[in-house]
Amino acid sequence: MEQFKKDLITTGRPSFIPALILGIIAIISAVTGIAFEFSRYDNFDPTHKGLAQLNAIYLMGPFAEETTNGKVTARYYIAEDTNGYLCVISTNKNTSVPVYGQDFTDGNDIYSFTPQTLKGNRVKISAKLASYLVKYFKNSGLGITTSNYTDYFGSYYLDTNYNRHQLSIVFYICSGILAFAAIMLFISGNRNGAFIKQKMAQLEADGSLNALYENFATNKHFFSNKLKLAVSPDYIIDLNRTTNGFNVIPLDTITNVYVCNIADGKLTGTNYIALEVEFGNRITIAPHEGELTEYNYVVNNIRHFIKERHGRQMHDSYLQLWYNIQKRC
Repeated sequence: MEQFKKDLITTGRPSFIPALILGIIAIISAVTGIAFEFSRYDNFDPTHKGLAQLNAIYLMGPFAEETTNGKVTARYYIAEDTNGYLCVISTNKNTSVPVYGQDFTDGNDIYSFTPQTLKGNRVKISAKLASYLVKYFKNSGLGITTSNYTDYFGSYYLDTNYNRHQLSIVFYICSGILAFAAIMLFISGNRNGAFIKQKMAQLEADGSLNALYENFATNKHFFSNKLKLAVSPDYIIDLNRTTNGFNVIPLDTITNVYVCNIADGKLTGTNYIALEVEFGNRITIAPHEGELTEYNYVVNNIRHFIKERHGRQMHDSYLQLWYNIQKRC
């Protein structure tokens, strides 16, 4: 009996695998967010991508601006670092680094400023940005062109608009959503199991559960976890009834069985097993989205049980008729 109860709970309760998978993804997302939060900034190298920082003495420009709906979202400058190298940076806010031509009164002021550390992510210089860069230095006499600008500035610029904390927050939010979904799936599974236990307790109190157990124990039967059904030659136990735990349908009331995808007279994307009973009424069980090969197995076995049952009933009728004839003789 205890094993029968366990089989019913296992069949009717949703699998915890989806909840486990969501939980694992949530953990990975959270760890990724933490990794971004504490990732290290390398010294700026304009030939490689990744997080970087540089100590800028001053900026020139901006030589280009990026706008969205008339609002400036990024300004592009030329920065000189403490080693005298030139590189391209972008920012969408006021920088603390002096801008040449605005904050300078004399060229010697360059050496009086304290270097400012700029941090961000290295981004590939696009062809369009390179054209603005070349245009900015057109009359400088340096001979910078779209073919050789990488010799001066490299292939990457430093995007100081990049905010790794904001990116970490995105991963934390995703992690929270996934964790919540995993918890809800887990609670739903336990809730279904509780309803099934409650229904079993009710049937056990009036002796019905023991009759079911004996029928399954003494006859060929099967459980379908995918369709949440238990079937014997005499009963179908439909475990899709979430709040009621499950529903017991005697096979002697069923005249036909088939798969359909019509509900309330309309085609749906959900398939069902339809059980025809007397007077043309129909019971639908085992809803499932899309095609499922297990439908064929379940339907064929139910049909086989119905056929066997009708055969037994006909045989019993013949025996009763023979017995009545013998009594008259």
